[in-house]
Amino acid sequence: MAIRSFRSTLLAAFCVTGFILDNCDMHGMDDPVWGVRESEDYTVEVNGESVFCFASWRCDNVNTTDLYHGVPVSPASFAKFSFSGTANVKITPREGLIREFSKLVVRPTNLDIQPSWDGTSLAFTLDSPADLLIDIQGDGMHPLELFTNPPEEDIPDPGDPDVIYFGPGIHDIGKLVLTSNQTLYLHEQAILRPNPPWTGATVVERGEVFHRGEPMISITDANNVTIRGRGIITCSRAVEEGTKSPVIRAVRTNRLVVRDILIKDGNAWTIHVYDSENALIDHVRVLGYQINDDGMCFNGSRDCVARNCYIHVNDDGFEVKAMSSGLVTENILFEDCFAWNDFACSMGVTHEVHGTINNVTWKNIRVLRFDPWVHDNWLLFRGVIFVHAQGGGKVSNLTFQDIHIESTTSNQPVILVDNIKELIEGNNTFPDAPYNRIENIHFRQITGTDLTTPTVVIYDESGKGLIRNITLDDVVLNGILMEKGSPDLKVTNAERIRFIN
Repeated sequence: MAIRSFRSTLLAAFCVTGFILDNCDMHGMDDPVWGVRESEDYTVEVNGESVFCFASWRCDNVNTTDLYHGVPVSPASFAKFSFSGTANVKITPREGLIREFSKLVVRPTNLDIQPSWDGTSLAFTLDSPADLLIDIQGDGMHPLELFTNPPEEDIPDPGDPDVIYFGPGIHDIGKLVLTSNQTLYLHEQAILRPNPPWTGATVVERGEVFHRGEPMISITDANNVTIRGRGIITCSRAVEEGTKSPVIRAVRTNRLVVRDILIKDGNAWTIHVYDSENALIDHVRVLGYQINDDGMCFNGSRDCVARNCYIHVNDDGFEVKAMSSGLVTENILFEDCFAWNDFACSMGVTHEVHGTINNVTWKNIRVLRFDPWVHDNWLLFRGVIFVHAQGGGKVSNLTFQDIHIESTTSNQPVILVDNIKELIEGNNTFPDAPYNRIENIHFRQITGTDLTTPTVVIYDESGKGLIRNITLDDVVLNGILMEKGSPDLKVTNAERIRFIN
């Protein structure tokens, strides 16, 4: 696959009639590790001014045989800008991308953005910031993800001794260790490219050898740490140099705040909050194509919130775990977020539950697309909403409320609740652990349209009634209400399934 790379001179933001624009002057150079590539699919203008459009990838197990570091990928693009007042957006796709204009979809569809098309360019107007997916032919191919912001306020003082300030430009670092009361700030023209030291361990994924790396940004036993700004953290340099590292890892922290940044190209967990309290992840965008690029994970943590976030990743999106027997994950809220997954689940409990998970809510989550394809032998591999526990712990009091799924192309269920030990034949991660108990799970106002597999699967492999008290309240998939006896409801061994319509 031809890879076109670009170095950049990043210029300061400027204002045009109340419009504040992220503007990058990109100069073409053959540098595959640079992590900043110009899109060959789109040009973007806002209020008559050019906005740099970044090239990226999405994992694509269906439409391509091209491999990038072992992962089948197809092209994706994104752009970002800030504005006040009105933004008149003009998008020019390369010739041939739009074959049938009627198939173009701007997501989320509830915004009802209907671009005009003059045969060359798309045009529409934004009166307030929004995150958009331009699904150019409605099939997820060659997407343009557009991230817009209000003007930034309360920018920290670069001279403050408690502020680590990255200004305009590209910054190559090894790793960062943040301590109590520190703020890491990324200017909207900053691109941070960490590549931390290796730990000595290696892992092979799809034929590619990666060296385990230390976390790119590490916070341990610290309070009141903030990571913010409109800049980008790209893991592309680490990927190119064979490093596999978590991007942000917080351990035993209190009052961590992560907001407004964009993280791309991770190949290990992106934001992992472990054994911590009172974390807030707000208005963060995550783009990735590698296995293990999980978006946001609260693991053994309490009283945490993720809100207003956008995740398009290969692996799991908004998730909770409890990876040790003494860990308690409790009082967690995900709300007002967007998800697009190319292989794993959009939201839920994922795998390692040795401890306890209690009182977790996913509210007002919109799944823009769900496109995992897996082998027919893996039919219970993932779901859009996934409650899957391995390791012997307990999961209780989960609520999924006001969830809308816009489109799926997957053979996976929309909702999957299970304690199955082998999602893939021969791969039993915790063979000696008892089956997990999963109870008091509430699905309220779940709607899905354009669903390939509009099914709900509840599967207690133990046969002992360990999965019980599941409520389906107004679950409507492809216009059909899920109720007792529905052909697309498949229940095995679970007890006390209740319907409220």
